[in-house]
Amino acid sequence: MAERDDEPVPPPEWLPPEGAPPPIAEAGPPPPPPAYAPPPTAPPPAYAPPTAAPPAEGTPPPAPGPPPRAPAPPGYGPFGAYTAPPGPPVPAPPRLRGPRGEPLFGRWECASWWSRVGAYLIDVAIALVAPVAAGAALLAASGHGLHVAGTVLVLAGPPLVWGLYASLFMARPGERNGQTLGKQAVGIRVVRDSDQPVSFAYGLVRELAVREVLFAIASGIVFGIPALLDYFWPLWDESDRALHDMIVSSHVVRADPVTS
Repeated sequence: MAERDDEPVPPPEWLPPEGAPPPIAEAGPPPPPPAYAPPPTAPPPAYAPPTAAPPAEGTPPPAPGPPPRAPAPPGYGPFGAYTAPPGPPVPAPPRLRGPRGEPLFGRWECASWWSRVGAYLIDVAIALVAPVAAGAALLAASGHGLHVAGTVLVLAGPPLVWGLYASLFMARPGERNGQTLGKQAVGIRVVRDSDQPVSFAYGLVRELAVREVLFAIASGIVFGIPALLDYFWPLWDESDRALHDMIVSSHVVRADPVTS
C-alpha cells in the first residue's frame, strides 16, 4: 500500500517535545588564561668608545710607552716561578775578642771567670771575715744578750756589710769607679750597659738587693741552685756575664779600655 503524503511525520528523537523548556547547556572547564608575554624592551645601544680628538698641527707625536712585560716563566700557581730550596744557613761572623781572648763589649774587654773569682775571694776576706769573727767572739762570750747579738751579726752581718762595702767602693769617682778592692787588685771593674757611672744606689741594688737578698731567698727555696747558676753562668755566657749582671744590665770588664 502506498504511503500517503498528508500523514504527519513524527519529530526526530533528539528534538524536545513541544512545550518543553530548552535544554541547559552543560558548563565545561574555563578557558586557559593567555600566556604571559613581557613587554617588549628596546635593545641597549651598542657601546662606542670615545674617540680622541686628532692632534693639532705642529704637535709632536706622543712618546712611545714602555715595552710589554715578558711573560713569567711557568711555575706553581700564582705565587711565581719555582725557586730552588734555600741552602744551609750562613753562620754568624765570630764575635770580636780582645788581646786576652775575651769577647769585647764596646771599648771594653770582658773579664774572665777566673779573674772574677779572684776578686770575689779578696773581697770576701776583706768584707766578711770581720763581721763573722766579731759574731763568733760574741757567741763565745757569756751572757744571753751577747749570744743574741752574735747570732744576728753572724747571720745578717755578712750580707749587710757586703752590700755597704761593695757599694761604697764601686761608687768612687774617676778611674776607680766600679771597682771594689778585690776588683782593683786583679784589674777588673763593673760598667753599666748605659755607660753611666756606677752610683751608690746602683751598687746597693746590684750587690745587696739582687746578689744577697734575691738569690739568697731563691736559693733557700730550691736548694741553692740559683746561687750556683749565678756563680758559674759566666763560663758559658757569650759576654762572660753572671745572672745578676743580666738583671741589673751590667758587665764586668777589664779595667783598661781596648785602644786598638
